[in-house]
Amino acid sequence: TWRYVRGWLGSSLPCVDANVTPQGLPGSIIATHKLGPKLSKGAFGTVYRLDARSTDSSCRTEVLKAMNKGMFTSFDDIARLNQQVELMKRLSCQQHRHPHIGQLIEIYHTPSNIIFRLEFAGQSNLQKRLSDRERQGEECRPMTASTTRALMEQAIAAVSHLHTGP
Repeated sequence: TWRYVRGWLGSSLPCVDANVTPQGLPGSIIATHKLGPKLSKGAFGTVYRLDARSTDSSCRTEVLKAMNKGMFTSFDDIARLNQQVELMKRLSCQQHRHPHIGQLIEIYHTPSNIIFRLEFAGQSNLQKRLSDRERQGEECRPMTASTTRALMEQAIAAVSHLHTGP
């Protein structure tokens, strides 16, 4: 199914990588990086920190988001994934980059997963940060007006870029 749909869509997904480690990771990643701890698990996949094997301090922090191919059960699911990949690639090219939109570095396709290698954007996300304001006790993380304003400016700039930029 995947091979047929990739061909029919002219897919942005790479071909299946047969060089996979016992952990299910492409061998090309393991040559330069080691898999760090799991950072989160959501409806659309699991995110792991990716640590460079290099001791070069200028290496940026990256993450891997692994999405089980079993989630994509119809042609429409795969078409939407393909559209997402095309958009992520476009927003990650030099011409369309934006400082408040995480960058796609690479995409891997294993027999069981689609794996996105992404720029690490922080331990939390905007939705979690906003919901933490409402928590009770020690878990409450109120935001000052200036922090709220800065977050809103960043979010508006990113959404504006999506609508008017690329």
